[in-house]
Amino acid sequence: ATARQFVVPGGGGGGAISLPRTVELRGGTLHFAAILGIQHRGQKLEWNAGAILTITSDIADLRIELAPGQLTATRRGAIGWNWACHDRDARIDGEMLLFCDAGLVEMFLGGIVMTVMVPGRGHRIDWNLVDG
Repeated sequence: ATARQFVVPGGGGGGAISLPRTVELRGGTLHFAAILGIQHRGQKLEWNAGAILTITSDIADLRIELAPGQLTATRRGAIGWNWACHDRDARIDGEMLLFCDAGLVEMFLGGIVMTVMVPGRGHRIDWNLVDG
């Protein structure tokens, strides 16, 4: 519920499931604050011209093709889990923050948030810089 209320500056509404946050105890009450992706200490994935992110399991895979201003995501595998999307947006460029927890994948890219489930076990992440 709190993720849906969180607004990314310039990016519209939130909606991420595992939004990173700080927790502080003040006066016997817990206080939560979202941590923006730019403050996260994880490694950012970067590309200049083209890149492919692939997340595979024993029964499904998610392939995200990235180019400046363009994203194509395709999920295949388990019956009922197949779909594809294509988006063009000036914010799709430069760097991406990725969270993976078993089959839950969340991608933060500019003001865009994508949450996808990749069912199965033994997940593997591959990052391929195609031409930059």
